[in-house]
Order: sequence, then C-alpha cells, then structure tokens
Amino acid sequence: LTVDDLLCCPFCGGDAMLKTNYSNHTCTWFVFAKCCICNAQGKTYASVNHPGVDNWENEACDNAVRAWNTRA
Repeated sequence: LTVDDLLCCPFCGGDAMLKTNYSNHTCTWFVFAKCCICNAQGKTYASVNHPGVDNWENEACDNAVRAWNTRA
C-alpha cells in the first residue's frame, strides 16, 4: 500500500494524509493517517527511519494506511 491508497475520512469525507511525529526519547518516528479537515487520526505505527527516506513506502506506512482504510 502507498499514500495514494488512503481512503477519504470515514467521518467527514475529507482527504487524509500520512503524518509523523518523532520521539527524541526513543529515537523513533511514529506514522499515522490523519484527516485534513476534521483531524480524525488512525492508529500509530513506529518506524526506525523517517518515512520520507523510504518514499513513504515502509512497513509502518503500509500499516498506517491499512489501519486507516479499515472500516467498521
């Protein structure tokens, strides 16, 4: 899966993007999908490298896209 596979937000229909946060404490990047309109957020996954280094195509990004696209 890639960033282009992100579905629209299940709450408001807005576009979603993959976002990152970095923890200095654990030296880890955290990847998650987030709606650009209502700020709904999907599950967070850890990545050793910044996802941009891998062109947003690493296991953490795949998992974040998969989790976001899973609908109840």
